[in-house]
Amino acid sequence: MSETLVSVWQEMYQESPSKVVIDQPYSLRQLTAEDLFVRSELSARRLATMGCAAGDRVAIDVAEPIDFLIAHLGVLRLGAISVPVPKGSSDSEIRALVRDCSPAVVLNDHPQSAAWGENGVLAMNLDANVRPDHDVLIDGADADSVALMLYTSGTTGKPKGVPLSHRNLLATARSVLAAWEWSREDSLLLTLPLHHMHGLGVGIHGTLCAGATAVALERFDVGGVIEQVRDQRATMFFGVPTMYARLLSQEGFETFAHLRLVVSGSAPLSAEHFRRITEVTGHEPLERYGMSETGMITSNPYRGHRRAGSVGKALPGVTIRLSGGDEGEILVRGEAVFRGYWQREEATREAFTSDQWFRTGDLGTLDQDGYLMINGRAKELIIKGGQNVFPREVECCLEEMDGIVEAAVIGEPDAYWGERIVAVLVTASVPIDQETVRQFVAERLSRVKVPDEVRYIEELPRNRMGKIQRELLRGQ
Repeated sequence: MSETLVSVWQEMYQESPSKVVIDQPYSLRQLTAEDLFVRSELSARRLATMGCAAGDRVAIDVAEPIDFLIAHLGVLRLGAISVPVPKGSSDSEIRALVRDCSPAVVLNDHPQSAAWGENGVLAMNLDANVRPDHDVLIDGADADSVALMLYTSGTTGKPKGVPLSHRNLLATARSVLAAWEWSREDSLLLTLPLHHMHGLGVGIHGTLCAGATAVALERFDVGGVIEQVRDQRATMFFGVPTMYARLLSQEGFETFAHLRLVVSGSAPLSAEHFRRITEVTGHEPLERYGMSETGMITSNPYRGHRRAGSVGKALPGVTIRLSGGDEGEILVRGEAVFRGYWQREEATREAFTSDQWFRTGDLGTLDQDGYLMINGRAKELIIKGGQNVFPREVECCLEEMDGIVEAAVIGEPDAYWGERIVAVLVTASVPIDQETVRQFVAERLSRVKVPDEVRYIEELPRNRMGKIQRELLRGQ
């Protein structure tokens, strides 16, 4: 039988069934490999009893990491498709998910939520008193069976379902294990949401395939994160830039010096935050780049210089190229790349080139050493007077200015130029004079890249993974 995520995990833990796979310190819960094996099998057999079969979609609306992992592996062992539901989803978001993927069952841990039943989905509590079907086949999936369906963030349109096979998931996990020297001895402090590639596809699946341990917090809490690092319960931490911004403002962040690896992803990390993290902790944060559709694509080196503003080079098993040579849209190939969107044939055709390279929709440049810099989404490119302006380039320049905490650059229609450049800034105290900001950029970038207007805001709107929701900034 071909390898699956479950078979690889089982093989890794066979020699140490009593090893803790996941530790949930806030609730004083732990799960050993043997516990996880038994409980995930029970979950799979209960699902079968409820009428769920291989290939069915199973929505997982579960808050606690341990319960999520039991449910997720149970679905995979049945050969069904795990569909993680973002925490705090509204009734309208649940209705949209039901319409799109028609889940056979929802596993949840808050039966007071009536939204699933109202939308025609059979709800099953994790501890439901359901006699398990012991005649059903489990662990029968193969490498090309779809194991997981994530949904795109929807920052550029309606969220799309991304079916990922066991082969895809294993390729991503193994690439980061090799690149980051992830081993059985490691313990990952994990606070990322588990409906996303960063938290689930890298954090949880990487832990399983390494035979390691995850210290999982139910929520991101600055004090709790620092406490866990201080107690030396972890060797690695994965975060998004907004997490690091909060950690930098908290006394005790220097305890991150105990870790061996600090990873940042899901959104660009500013050069100033890169510098401050390095200064406070002694670690250069390792920036990487990935997507739901591709898994992890690139990474700065574990051993060697990590470049601020760069997401590094292609990971093992991944090939990248840019549509314009050293500049253009980032195109990807590799075993981790999915085959197409769920029931979206037109979107799938548009997502791949004629020779089957996946179009990421991200614009990038390669430096002379082959390090990739991301300049923003293709749909965010500003064309002013016929010249291309990459928002990220202007944002990086603005974030070097004293007093500017964060910057977002957007294009708005202009009768003369076609588009005008608007900079939306979060400042440390009082707003900085607009002409001072414009002059700062003019001294560093070409004239066409100077913002035509500067606006101020208390906080940039972001989605759950820290990505700026630029559409909410237009017209403010």
